[in-house]
Amino acid sequence: MRLNPQTEYGVRCMMQVALAASDKPITVAEVAEREGLSADYAGKLLYWLRRAGLVNSIQGRKGGFVLARPAYTISVAEMLHVFSSHLFDDDFCQCYTGSQAECVRVNSCSLRPVWWGISELITGTLERISLMDLICTEEEVLDRMRHVIEGAQTPQPKGTSDSL
Repeated sequence: MRLNPQTEYGVRCMMQVALAASDKPITVAEVAEREGLSADYAGKLLYWLRRAGLVNSIQGRKGGFVLARPAYTISVAEMLHVFSSHLFDDDFCQCYTGSQAECVRVNSCSLRPVWWGISELITGTLERISLMDLICTEEEVLDRMRHVIEGAQTPQPKGTSDSL
């Protein structure tokens, strides 16, 4: 998962849709103004979110965008995946082969499980944070993050140390 401008602004657009009254769709122009984006850019991001099934568009004079389902059921991971892939793609080993055609550690790599493990921890954390968690104050989100991170920590196996 690579965080790029589309990812940041896409999540912020989702937050604006979530903050809008559920009975009144929010327009592209309103989202753009509230996030300091051009209407074209906000429209493009909302289009991607609609294609991903996270928002619905309402046509007509009183149209705009609404959430496709309740904010508490939409995870941050889900929103991020609209705009970027996994932190480490499954084929990342093939990207770093040095001067060889194939990585010299393709059959036994002690780094591969580390990258996969980190990717799983990050993805798992992002799956436990909902859009609803984001539409509150920074202090409240920080509190929620502490709770999520503490829940993700697992005790160290007996006989191991903190250092490698």
